[in-house]
Amino acid sequence: MYYLGRQHTVWPIILLNYNLSPEIRFKQENIITFGIVPDPKKPSNFNSFLYPLVQQFKILHKGVEAQDGSQLNTLFTLRAHIVVIGTDMPARDMVMGLSGHSARHYCNYCSARGIYSHQFRHMYTPLTAPTNTPVDPDWRTYNPNALPIRDHDRSKLYAHHVEETGDTEVIQRTGVKGYIPFWDLPSIIFPWSYGIDSMHLFYLNIAHYMRDHWAGLTVPSITANGT
Repeated sequence: MYYLGRQHTVWPIILLNYNLSPEIRFKQENIITFGIVPDPKKPSNFNSFLYPLVQQFKILHKGVEAQDGSQLNTLFTLRAHIVVIGTDMPARDMVMGLSGHSARHYCNYCSARGIYSHQFRHMYTPLTAPTNTPVDPDWRTYNPNALPIRDHDRSKLYAHHVEETGDTEVIQRTGVKGYIPFWDLPSIIFPWSYGIDSMHLFYLNIAHYMRDHWAGLTVPSITANGT
């Protein structure tokens, strides 16, 4: 997603050939622009733009006859697969069919339950309940080495169910809000085919808080009322 000033956004869909070496795969002449979702606002039905892309790769998954450019009159079966999907955080929620960063189950990779902070007005997931707050049924304790990881097959069943029934209870309980075209590609493994957005995670979000924490500086804390 690219921002054009404060009022407009553009959503390009580009393909990178991972058969090329890292030195050249990101050069402009090797990048395939499949489509551009126009501004001025976030698309209300992003699946409609992904559908033609997925249909093409369903064909390429089976293979098409192609000419070998290095050998005259030599044909071979060309196959191509989408294996990694990279986006920023807002777009990743859309292409994964998840409710987003403001939902109770906002994590793209696990099903840990979030808590809403009225003080800071956002969802967060502490691994243990604060000791200075009253008992709250929403608090959970999680082992960071054994988080409830999202499962490919189970998440796909949730997505089918929500798409067919509009079951809001399942959406709230799982964070899965609908079926996405990428589910139709056998090369996609949910959620591991979706890369982490390093720009927002490290450079625009967590890094400076961790720096302050390690330096012993003041960081946001939980208040006595659990917010």
